[in-house]
Amino acid sequence: MWGGQKAWFKPSCVPITIILLLIVLVVLLPLLDAAEKQQRSAEHNHTINKCHQNCVFTLVETIPDGMSYRNGTTPYPSTYDVWKGMMARAVEKIEIASYYWTLRDSDVLGEHEKPGKWPGSDKGEDIFNDLLNAKSRGLKVKIVQSQPSKEQPCKDTEILARKGAAEVRSINMQRLVGAGILHTKLWIVDRQEVYVGSANTDWRSLAHVKELGLHIHNCSCLLEDYGKIFDAYWEVALPDALIPHKWPADLSTPFNEITPMSIGVNTSEASVYLSSSPPQMCPDGRESDISSIISTIHKADHFIYVAVMDYFPLMIYGAKANFLARDRRRFESRSRRPKSGNSTARQLLELHAAQRETVPEVTEPTCPTHSKEFRYP
Repeated sequence: MWGGQKAWFKPSCVPITIILLLIVLVVLLPLLDAAEKQQRSAEHNHTINKCHQNCVFTLVETIPDGMSYRNGTTPYPSTYDVWKGMMARAVEKIEIASYYWTLRDSDVLGEHEKPGKWPGSDKGEDIFNDLLNAKSRGLKVKIVQSQPSKEQPCKDTEILARKGAAEVRSINMQRLVGAGILHTKLWIVDRQEVYVGSANTDWRSLAHVKELGLHIHNCSCLLEDYGKIFDAYWEVALPDALIPHKWPADLSTPFNEITPMSIGVNTSEASVYLSSSPPQMCPDGRESDISSIISTIHKADHFIYVAVMDYFPLMIYGAKANFLARDRRRFESRSRRPKSGNSTARQLLELHAAQRETVPEVTEPTCPTHSKEFRYP
């Protein structure tokens, strides 16, 4: 009794109250969850519809000087021409992610150690000069590169930064994840067009090395996603940066293997998503390279063609070569078991170089593979 009044709350009410609360939670929570899922689905569908464009994809190649095909040359533009065109069309900014920089032939030998320029080096020097002069056009140039080393000092970017032509950052993968390099070759102009491919920022990649890439434009959502990959590199390329425990939400992506981007590619419909590596560099939603490669192999119906510089199930670019048994088993087991269950043709094109680093011997792949070596010159 409180103040002579009968208590409104009785012990017998406790079980009834708990039961009523449980009933409310059991009924209400699924409804709230369903509403949230419906909202997410609606947002994703809106994104999918917004992103459906007739994108323009163009294959890009470097054909080594002196190399010819039986039927003449290829119909695709050269890496040099595409880079030149992208820079010429730039209005606001040029963003480049690269491994190393050797656009000037003076990086190969000192200016006074040879009688003249190396054949083909003029293309690299031309690209370098365009970047050097970009500031006079009011362009902002941002470059993120792998950490320079004694073997690859990246003198080009030193000059660009010193002259105020570019803002340059270097990713120290050794410090961030324990090993590795930034191996990406990515050019983005005004977030309106992109080159992604195998070509290093090296004059030899414009004249003497067989390279393959893609030039993409009229594809705003895909370009935005490429921009997020560049922004992730840029964020961890500061001297004291660390891989964040939680990446910023604006670097996450809704596009991956489960929910790819639906776009038109030239005259065809396609489902597309971008992957990255190592996994620590993948914000929420971003697929890793190894998962994407294995998934692509698994989906093959008729053939698997692979062109690589090196095919080793090893970590060979470090102090000690490490055998990647797990990834090799995953790769080759998927190659043996295509989606259709039928026999799948496998062809491997590998670079043959006169001077190759010695690596530990490995057994032949357990899946039957037809291999060839590309030799140049």
